[in-house]
Amino acid sequence: GGKGGAVNPMDRLSNEVERIPTEVQDAPARSESTYKSFLRTFFPGVMHNPSLVWISVALVALVSLWFVLYFGFVYSADREDDLATMGRDLDPGSPGQQARLRRLRDTGAKLFSRLRASDPAATDIVMVFHHPKHFYDDGPEVLEGKKLDRYFIVQHSGAWLGNTPFETLLMEREKPTTTKTDARIAVLTDMCTFLPELGFEVTPFCSIDGDEIFLRVSLRKEATIRYHLKRVRWWCQLNPRLIERMGIEQPADEAASSPPYLPYSAKVCERLKEAGFADITVQDVYRDLGEPGQPSIAGSVDRIRLIMDQITEHFDIDAAVENGLLVAYYPVHEQRKLEVFREVWGRMALVLDMSFYQPLQALRGYFGSRITFFMAWTGLYCKALCGLMIPAILIAVLMWSDWYVNGGGVVLAASQVAFGVLIIFWAAVTFRLYQQQQGFLLADWDWNKRRSVARDRPEFQGEFVPSDLNAQTMMRRAPPTKLALSRTASRLLVASMCLLSLGIFYVWSTVFQVSVTAQDLNITAYVVLGILIKVLDMIYTPILLQLNEFENYRTEAEFNNALIWKTFAIQGITYYFPFLYLVVIQRHTAAGCPSVMGLGNATADCVMSLQIELVATLLTLTIFRLVEVAWQVWHIQHDLEEEIARVRLEDETLHRHPIEEESKFYSFQEKDFLEMQLQLVISLGFVLLFGAVAPVTVIFSFVLFVVQLRATAWLMTHVARRPLPRASKGIGPWRELVFGLMVVGIFVSGFAVAIHGEVLAEAPLLARLSFVLLWCSAGFVALGVVTYAMPDEDAETNLLLRRRAYVEAEFGARQDEGEFKISLNTPTPQQRGFGGKKGLAQCLSMVTDLKRAEYYEAVLSQDWDAIPKMPVAKRE
Repeated sequence: GGKGGAVNPMDRLSNEVERIPTEVQDAPARSESTYKSFLRTFFPGVMHNPSLVWISVALVALVSLWFVLYFGFVYSADREDDLATMGRDLDPGSPGQQARLRRLRDTGAKLFSRLRASDPAATDIVMVFHHPKHFYDDGPEVLEGKKLDRYFIVQHSGAWLGNTPFETLLMEREKPTTTKTDARIAVLTDMCTFLPELGFEVTPFCSIDGDEIFLRVSLRKEATIRYHLKRVRWWCQLNPRLIERMGIEQPADEAASSPPYLPYSAKVCERLKEAGFADITVQDVYRDLGEPGQPSIAGSVDRIRLIMDQITEHFDIDAAVENGLLVAYYPVHEQRKLEVFREVWGRMALVLDMSFYQPLQALRGYFGSRITFFMAWTGLYCKALCGLMIPAILIAVLMWSDWYVNGGGVVLAASQVAFGVLIIFWAAVTFRLYQQQQGFLLADWDWNKRRSVARDRPEFQGEFVPSDLNAQTMMRRAPPTKLALSRTASRLLVASMCLLSLGIFYVWSTVFQVSVTAQDLNITAYVVLGILIKVLDMIYTPILLQLNEFENYRTEAEFNNALIWKTFAIQGITYYFPFLYLVVIQRHTAAGCPSVMGLGNATADCVMSLQIELVATLLTLTIFRLVEVAWQVWHIQHDLEEEIARVRLEDETLHRHPIEEESKFYSFQEKDFLEMQLQLVISLGFVLLFGAVAPVTVIFSFVLFVVQLRATAWLMTHVARRPLPRASKGIGPWRELVFGLMVVGIFVSGFAVAIHGEVLAEAPLLARLSFVLLWCSAGFVALGVVTYAMPDEDAETNLLLRRRAYVEAEFGARQDEGEFKISLNTPTPQQRGFGGKKGLAQCLSMVTDLKRAEYYEAVLSQDWDAIPKMPVAKRE
């Protein structure tokens, strides 16, 4: 030591260095001591089991490796530009694409050549009216003026006269003896008068059996299309060839090279010509969505939405159908495009195609974005469940083998823990994959840049007040107090329905619990449960629709979102409560869990009986879905055959025109898509909530997803009318519901493993609570890690946005250059094409100077015999 007893720093450093080997040798012992102390403190009564740890780690590592291989090399996102890519050889280094191409190479290219060949007598919308000469039982019914009021959409107070095109119906409204037949004739007359004035081509024809009049509405003249695009400020996609002419080179075979969308402008050609683009036309600027020889910048979805936008601006067409003024209305299938979809997307034989490819861009161009997002979500989860199914089968075999041989033991407990961990990671990864897919589609369709004002629902009840955006215009608003009271009352009733469901299933569990002996598992109880669930579905669905109407939502989005939350709240209790009861409560009742094969192991009995009962219920629900599809097909075909049998044709070889036949097809409504997605989310919830202790749920959920995916595609392309192409920015509240199920699933799976896991079978309450806390903490950390590693915008989406920003900047610069040159030579904006009031007047005259609807005079004079039947073709 130094002076005064001071320690030499060098000696202290030497001592520390000499202690390092000893510290290293003692580290394992100290770690083991700390671990045992942790177990004694937080997990009293739980013995350390190395076999359990190693088996769990091995299973997690093995399945994680499988996930890396599957999601990294087998899974592929559906981001092709259109159906043309389905018949084109792509990079051999893309296994997922090659798997699809092997199936489609022979048919895709051949069929795509017909994809854009349209019916020469193309029709966009068909409206079906009651034939005035045909007697209907409700025809003589007298309608009061107030009943006719509901069919008008009033934009502001005092808008009855002069602001609606339905003058004939308005005159009928003033008569005290107006019958339903009079109102039907008035609507038909007004449609034949009003729609041609907007440039739409209108042609009536009589049905083959003389009981209906079909009004064919088309939007085909390019000048008319451009006027309506300009009127609503429609977003059109730039032509890829224009980008090439601008000297911008982007790989054409990459989805990230999709050109941007910009609001339609009639001035753009003049600006580009001044900037040096000689002989450029509108079709050169915007993407051509027309048929060969008939170029157009508006596709069929655009035309349908433009027509419906004009009709629904003044008339509640849904209310007219609901109350019998109109038989039906629907967009018309394009037969050659439909043939392509049937071949490459709508065949039931594709149920064996494990690629689950969805032509999303083509679907959006035919069915609209709402259905496209639904099919994108369903297809992606089919792929993800396919990757999870192999590990689920492996874990299920291990669990059942250990249960059968040993009555439940370490392997059963390790399998539960391992698969519970894997379910959490799988759910998080799949959720993020869909977020990235949805983010790409929203970016590809430029939804995030579009700003639109939601139109009021026709059923919305409100008073006229000055608009928040412009005080000079009036808007409808419901009294806040009345709105709050109606929604509070409705939600209390929904809560009462939830409590009623809980009571019904508690009675069910009590009755069948009494009838079950200790040696018998009553599978019949769970078949009855599946039937009971479907019966409650049928009872609750119309009630919820009426309650949602009672709450008086202003927009369609608000209405649909509220209906989804209500329906899921009730159906979630209906589907999940019986199994939550089995997982959480039944083991602690006097009867306990039903004994499986008399093994006498209470823990194994609860786990295995849960698996068997889930299988019975999910199998029942899957069979119900198959029966529903079969019933819909049989019902449609039976109605068609029955009606044909009633019609006496002089020539038996004649048959209906496809447009008329389509009126007898099934009509997909919003409630149908809600029910379909609800079934899938409920099925997915079984995996997220009970997958840790019942991996067999993955298999049945996968089967249900595949059946729903292929059955929906088959129905929509074979026996269903073409649905209205509604716009959507994703799957709506379903995203939050799936995320909520993921979070609740962490708690439920942790609770199930803590209660029914072999390792904690005899552990005290503190140990089980500690396990649940540790499990949930690890689960939420895993969700956070996956969310951080997989942002909403993946690399391809970022590349798409950057390329589009570059193209838009260059395009804007060329337009600014042309605008500057125009300003030097053209002092008055009224002299430029469609610009200014003079140009707009020229455009209006171009649009309105069209022939009237065919047979307009016959409709006006009510000479119904002059309206011919639809030309029919002979059977080959």
